[in-house]
Order: sequence, then structure tokens, then C-alpha cells
Amino acid sequence: ILGCITSIIATLSKTPGLQAIPPLINLAMAVWGMALWGNMSDTCREFFETNYYELNLLFHINVVLLAFSLLVFVCVICLGFAFLGGAVATGGLGGR
Repeated sequence: ILGCITSIIATLSKTPGLQAIPPLINLAMAVWGMALWGNMSDTCREFFETNYYELNLLFHINVVLLAFSLLVFVCVICLGFAFLGGAVATGGLGGR
């Protein structure tokens, strides 16, 4: 929800710096979710799987989707740097 609100504010205010905040929120939530998933004890995992199966399933789906969006974000950033580096290397951004 926070990422959606920030994205709307960034779009309406035409502030480019704010547009980087939702992917950073996804990054933090993905890392936090992976840490929670990886460090969950067997007792805790068993408790949630038996008593709150749907919530546990939603948690796992959310972590996978956030990790996927993080991967896409990193790929977009890397491609942007590659195209920018290629343009600078060929003299395409100098204006001459």
C-alpha cells in the first residue's frame, strides 16, 4: 500500500526522485520476507501451516512475487547502465 501511495504521489508531483522509492520498498520487503522465511523454525512453520494455512500460503506467494519484482528492477537498472555506458562510449550523449 505504501509503495502504491508513493508511486501516485511521485507521478502527480513529477518528482523523479520519488519514483525510486516503491522499488526500494519492494527490495526491503523482499529481503525481509526471505529472511523470515529462511530463519523460521520448524515449530513455527508447523504452527502456521496447520492453523493459518491460507496466511502462510499468502506469505510465500508474496515473498516470491517481491523477489521476482526485485529481479526485474535489478535487470532494468543494469540494462539502463549498459545503454548509458554504450552511448557515452560512442560519444552519443556529448551533443557534438
